Amino acid sequence: MNNVEAAVANAAAAAAANPESELVQEEECNRDFTVRKTAITLVENDDGEKHEQPLWCERCAVYRFDPETKEWKERGRGECKFLQHRESYRIRIVVRQDKTLYVRLNHYIPDEPLTANCGSDRAWTWRCTDFSGEGDSAEIRSFAIRFATTAKAQDFYKQWESARSVNVQISSGTYVHPAADVDADAATPSTLSNGDGSALADPIDTKHDEGATHSDAPTPADDTSAAATAAALDTGSGTETAQDPSPSAETSSK
Repeated sequence: MNNVEAAVANAAAAAAANPESELVQEEECNRDFTVRKTAITLVENDDGEKHEQPLWCERCAVYRFDPETKEWKERGRGECKFLQHRESYRIRIVVRQDKTLYVRLNHYIPDEPLTANCGSDRAWTWRCTDFSGEGDSAEIRSFAIRFATTAKAQDFYKQWESARSVNVQISSGTYVHPAADVDADAATPSTLSNGDGSALADPIDTKHDEGATHSDAPTPADDTSAAATAAALDTGSGTETAQDPSPSAETSSK
């Protein structure tokens, strides 16, 4: 009999002699399993849009021209919105990245005409001041936006021109919001006249001139090969850039 067998035999003999030695003393449980309620404080996530009226929204892809590599690089994909402030009436364009909601484009519509992208009827390009760099640095960069269909691209063009006209009138102090005209008409008594029984003259028409002409945008010095590389927008190609949460803006909103 080896040592292992001897140990087993001794253990069996001891267990037979004292059966209670096999009982295991249970530990007393003093844990509290009562469900505890924790107060949750709701934090409001202000995206700066609660004081604005959405005018238009459509999915798009945004690109920025890289002067070093001479190619368009994708900034992000998401919903493109035109938002008008309820008090100042200025209109801005905002594009947020899908899921992360990082701001990829955010600036007031400037007095800058859109330029059709060569080789594509679904994309437009323009220039504005880019503040997305490090620190407070800013530089004039070219941006492009592409839509799924030609109809959506044309609709974007109309919205841009309308917003551009509104912002120009606001800057010159000649803009009157349509709601203000309605309120003024509602507050004016119907008996007002010139004293001779004739009705007062109609208010000044403050609608912007749809046929107004504007000078073409200056050609950027760093876009010498943009025409050769812009065709990549139509095919959806382009190099991905880092997910930069900083907004690209000419004039950032709230």
